[in-house]
Formats: sequence, C-alpha cells, structure tokens
Amino acid sequence: MITAAGERPGTRNEGIGLDLKLANKKVLITGASKGIGAAIAESFAAEGAHLLLNARNSARLESLTQDLSSRFQVRAETRPADLRDSNQVKKLAAECTEIDILVNNAGDIQGGSISEVSEEMWRHSWELKVFGYINLSRLVYAEMRRRGSGVIVNNIGSAGERPNFDYIAGCAGNAALMSFTRALGSTSLFDNIRRPELVNPQSWVQTKRAAFGAALSRSNEQS
Repeated sequence: MITAAGERPGTRNEGIGLDLKLANKKVLITGASKGIGAAIAESFAAEGAHLLLNARNSARLESLTQDLSSRFQVRAETRPADLRDSNQVKKLAAECTEIDILVNNAGDIQGGSISEVSEEMWRHSWELKVFGYINLSRLVYAEMRRRGSGVIVNNIGSAGERPNFDYIAGCAGNAALMSFTRALGSTSLFDNIRRPELVNPQSWVQTKRAAFGAALSRSNEQS
C-alpha cells in the first residue's frame, strides 16, 4: 500500500487490510530509476503488480528491479531507453504491448525566465517531458484500444496550473500535457479505455497516492 513518509515499506496492504486488485497487473513506469518514479514502482510492487521499469540509467534500474523482486516476490524487468529518441520510444512500446497500466513520469524541465531559458534548453527539456509523454502515450494507447482495456496515468506537476515567470518552460510544458491528457480522455471511453488520468502533486507522497488511486479506480472498473 502507498505509505506516508516515515512508514516502513515492504509489506503488502500494510495497515489497511484492503485488496487493491493490482496483483499481476503489468505496469510500465518511465523515469523509474530514482525519486518519485522509484517510489511509485515500490508501491505497485507492494501490491503484487509486475513491473516494467524505464529510465536511461541501466545500472540504477537493474539495482532497483533486483531489490523489488527480492522484497515483494514480483516480476520486475528493466526497459532502458532515452525517451527523447523516437526510435527508442517505438522500441519500448513494442516491448511492452501487454501492459495494463502506463505511468508517464520521466523528465524534468529547465527552470528560468524567458530570457534565461535558451531555445536549445527549452527544446531539450520538452523532448523528454512533453514529447516523451505524448509519443509513448500515442503508441501505448493504440495497443490498449486494440485490446479494449488499459489505464494511462500522466504525472505532470502543479506548475501547469500555477504560472511562474521563473519556470516558464515548465509551466507551459505541464499545461500542454494537462490539455493533452484531457483531450485524449475526452473520447477514450468510445475505445473501451478508461479516461487517462493526470496527476499534479506537490510531493512524492501525493504523487504515489494519486497515481495509485487513478490506477486502482480504473482497473477495478475494468475488472
């Protein structure tokens, strides 16, 4: 179960006694090698989900998958790829055609004002955070539509709803992803896919709770 900061991880449904019905679900999590992504991976592992973990750092991914597999007795596999590279995105999607849940989490966007963020910096950040989400979602959505089931969760960030001159590229990128997610979800029910969820947390605890809640509610509706 998702635990608040300071609680001891490693036990399924610890302190809650509920079956979240995520056992054996296949989950692809991007940006999973550290931070929020790793915390989300741990939470899904604690519920018995099978993990496909993506990031650029293969060594960190391998260490995390070994740890989660050992502690939670789940299958965890690495899927290293740079989501700035469209060919690598296509390869990743092709390797993960049977996933039940996609959690887009990879990427951060350069801070600074419009005079401080160069075009090169702006494009570099958006290639991962914005186009990485869009390109992977496009491919995964097509496969989920073919199967008639699936859940997409986009961990975006609250800056899209809180404009900040000193984080202008991030605010614009996050706002674009929020609109993308809502637009994608506006007709997804016609494809038998639950409405894609966006998560705009202010902490890693909120991220895990929101991502879990979205995946849980949609998975249960499909079961």
